[in-house]
Amino acid sequence: MKNLFISCPMLRVLIVWIIGIFACKFLDQLELWVILGFLTFFILLYGIFYKLLFESLFLLLGLFILSIIFNQPSFEKNRLSPKGIDALVIRVDEPSKSKPKSWETVATITQYRKNKRWFLEERVWKIKCYFSKKIKGPRVGQIYLLADTIRDFEKPVFPFEKDWGIYFKDKGIVGYVFMHAKNQKIIQPLERVNFKDFLKKYQNFGISALSTMPTIENREVAEAMVLGETQGIDAELQEAYSYLGAIHILSVSGMHLALLFALLNAIFAAIQKVFPSSKLLCLLFLLALLWFYAGVTGFSAPVLRATSTFTILLLGKYFRQNINSLNLLASSCFLLLLFEPKDLFQTGFQLSYVAVLGLLLFQKPILNLWQPQKTNLLIKISYFFWESTAVGISAQLLTFPLIIYYFHQYPNVWINLLINPFLMVLSSLALFISFFQVAVYGPFLFFNLTILNQWMGLVADWIYAKMHQFMLFFAHLKSAVYSFLDMEIHDVVFLYLLLILLILWIKFRKSYLLLLFNLMLVCVVFTNEYKHADPKLQKFVGKYVFRKEFVEVQIRGKQMAVWATNSFVKDRRWFSSHLLPFASKMHIQDTILYTINQPNNQISRSGNR
Repeated sequence: MKNLFISCPMLRVLIVWIIGIFACKFLDQLELWVILGFLTFFILLYGIFYKLLFESLFLLLGLFILSIIFNQPSFEKNRLSPKGIDALVIRVDEPSKSKPKSWETVATITQYRKNKRWFLEERVWKIKCYFSKKIKGPRVGQIYLLADTIRDFEKPVFPFEKDWGIYFKDKGIVGYVFMHAKNQKIIQPLERVNFKDFLKKYQNFGISALSTMPTIENREVAEAMVLGETQGIDAELQEAYSYLGAIHILSVSGMHLALLFALLNAIFAAIQKVFPSSKLLCLLFLLALLWFYAGVTGFSAPVLRATSTFTILLLGKYFRQNINSLNLLASSCFLLLLFEPKDLFQTGFQLSYVAVLGLLLFQKPILNLWQPQKTNLLIKISYFFWESTAVGISAQLLTFPLIIYYFHQYPNVWINLLINPFLMVLSSLALFISFFQVAVYGPFLFFNLTILNQWMGLVADWIYAKMHQFMLFFAHLKSAVYSFLDMEIHDVVFLYLLLILLILWIKFRKSYLLLLFNLMLVCVVFTNEYKHADPKLQKFVGKYVFRKEFVEVQIRGKQMAVWATNSFVKDRRWFSSHLLPFASKMHIQDTILYTINQPNNQISRSGNR
């Protein structure tokens, strides 16, 4: 543990910075002196243990105070509400996304009118904007005058349902507006192409390159995986990948960027062997290509996380040879939290960094459990599957508490470990050929070799089709997912404490660590066994109106019956998003869905979930 903190100085910085962010977020609920006292106590113990009392006390305490000063404005603005506004001036910040009836984008409020007075906005409020498709779609940088009020996001309808208002508020988005022909006008048209529009043109060029795939569903998935264009993906495919815990495959994520990084790194490494003096030039080109690709895919949060990590890795390798992986991960996390501290409370941010931390901590020890001595073809194939299994286990060891806490379900572990190697192979092949399609599309058009583009489209289409068939087969299995799982925040904390104690015991083999682990495990089991009333005796009846349609919920013991319209009953994602948290809290084991055939209100049973 001592070597860990000495070799990872950024880890110490990151821990203190995160404590400061928590202090800023909950400053109105938790006294600052309590946090300061806790942090001072932690620093004193740390300083005494490592004989670095004054360095630890002054540097880390100073960093904590700096974190409070730096991050407090970011959270303070979210406590204010833009009520009473009847007109506002907004600037479009993001490329618009096509919805069935509107264009969706995010804009910043630059001015607003309240009580017949105009005010200059200094808190950088952001809002969701929905532009009618009867008017021209917005472009990044355009400024609009809107004569309307800001609407609040819908409140949760069902008990324990996710509050999207709080979710968007944590991202700095205070509400939404509708833009149609009569309530808005452009007061500053876009006179020149800005950088985001420039990147959007290259994304459209990539979409043209992937258009040689004949199947629309496969083409839309390729656009999402390679270019970040997620509109139009088949709902059944989305549901299948989400159900099996592989939804990250259908968007540009760290895995996709890692493959691109490996390909580009191999190319530039070969160039450096031929031209040894081109090391700096190759580094600059590689960084430029990585950040250009991040821009083309929309600078999404997963891409920014991966790109910043690879940037630090490349710069570290250029200036010094040895890089500590944990220090690299902590540096990337600190860099992103420095610019956007609210990301700490986003589910994707937490899961991505915790998954990578699990890989760094557990992958090598798990791999060491089997190191084959022979190297024939069968052993190599078996070891590849063992490596893929080790990756899956390592990532799941640290992510499963958060997944259960946020989503109330978890993919079947055995099915997940079984599909992981095949999914890695198929998705890597699909990504590789799609990257190649985009790279050679322009040259092939220039030399009139469009037939080669069409052949590659057919090959890519076949690979994507096999990958989807594979995932759909397992998603339709009844045992594919464990549902109705419930975990409170203190359960998550206890589980992570148990994992930390287990890691320390494996590393140091101290008997008192094992004793603490067993005592805490008994406490966790005991408290979870008796904290709830007997679910066999519970009764509940609730009637709700969701999007102007009637929904009734009845609970008898461990069974839930739901009456809803056919559109809701058939949509498994609707149940997972709105009713699964409630069912999990009530310890439901089975649900029966009934369809209400409006307008005559006839009822038919749709089956169990």
